[in-house]
Amino acid sequence: MGMMAGYKRVNKDELVSMLTMPDLLTESLATCAVSDDELTLDNSWQAIHFLLNLDAEEITCTAGAIVMGGEPISDDEGFGFGPVRYFSPEELMAITVELDRISTSTLMERFPQLSTQMMGYSFFDNTPEEAVLSHFDELRHFCDEATARGEALIVYLC
Repeated sequence: MGMMAGYKRVNKDELVSMLTMPDLLTESLATCAVSDDELTLDNSWQAIHFLLNLDAEEITCTAGAIVMGGEPISDDEGFGFGPVRYFSPEELMAITVELDRISTSTLMERFPQLSTQMMGYSFFDNTPEEAVLSHFDELRHFCDEATARGEALIVYLC
C-alpha cells in the first residue's frame, strides 16, 4: 500500500490542545485508521491535488489547499510523511465553499492533463478515474460535515 492522505475533524478545543501540546497529536493519529471523524484517501490524494490545482506540487486555488496545504501544527516532522497540518474552521469554510462549486464533470475534463503531466508518479498507473472521483466526493462530503459543525481539520500524509 502506498502513501495515503489522512483527515481528522476536531473541535476548536481539541485543536487548541493539539497546538499547545503537539505530542497529543501522535496519540490521536497513531494509525491511519478510519473512524467517524477521520477519512483516509489512498493513492488518489495526489490525483485530487493535481485536478484541483492543475499542478503536481503547487497550490493554485483555495480548494486546492485541501491536500497539501494548511498550517503546520509544530516544527517537528511529527507523524507520517511531513508535518501534520491544520485548517481553522474559518479556513476550512472557505475551502469547502470552493470545493462545493467544483463539479465532477469539471474534474473529468481535467483528466487528460493529469494523464500527460503526471506519468511517472506512483499513483497514476494504479488509480482509475472512478476511484479518484469517488474519493473527491467523499472528501467534499467530509469537509461539508466539518464546516456544518464548525470544526477544524487536521491533514497528514501517512
